[in-house]
Amino acid sequence: VVDVPEAIWSNLGLTYLDRAIPLFEEMGDTLKVARARHHRLIGLQRVERHDEVETDVTAVLEGYASEESAYGQALVLAHLAESIARLGRWERAMTHLNLAESIAAAKGERLVLRYAVERQARMFEERETPVQAVRLFKRAEALAREDVQDAEAARYRASQGAALARMGERSEA
Repeated sequence: VVDVPEAIWSNLGLTYLDRAIPLFEEMGDTLKVARARHHRLIGLQRVERHDEVETDVTAVLEGYASEESAYGQALVLAHLAESIARLGRWERAMTHLNLAESIAAAKGERLVLRYAVERQARMFEERETPVQAVRLFKRAEALAREDVQDAEAARYRASQGAALARMGERSEA
C-alpha cells in the first residue's frame, strides 16, 4: 500500500524529472541525463510502477556505459533487481544482483558492492532462506570492516542475528 503523501511527492518528483531530462539532453550532458533517468526509476519504484522501471532501465544503463560509470551501472542494476523481484521474478532479480556485484567488485566500487550483497541477503530473507541470508550478511559485514565502516558492519551483524533468530523460530514451530 502506497502512502498518499509519498505518492503525491513521488509523482511530483517524476514530473520534474520528466521536464529536466530533455534539458540535460539539450546540454549534451550524458551523465546528468543518466542520473536524472536513474532518479526517475527510483521514483517509479516508490509508486510501485515496477514494470516501467524494467522498461526504462536500458536508457539509464546506456548513459552510464557511455560515461564509463561502473558505479552507476552497478547501482541501477541493483535497483532494477528490486523491481523485478517485486514483479515476482526472483531468479531474474538475483541474476541482476549478481551482475551488479560483479561490476562493482571488478571496478572497486565498494559501496555498491556492499549494497548488492545486502540486497541479495534481504531477498533470501524474504524467501525465508535464512542460511543464505546469514552467509551474505556475513560477507557484507566483512566488506564493511575492510572499508572501516564500523556502523555498517554492526548493522550487518544485527541483520545476521535477526535472520538466525527467525531460523530458530522456524525450527521450534
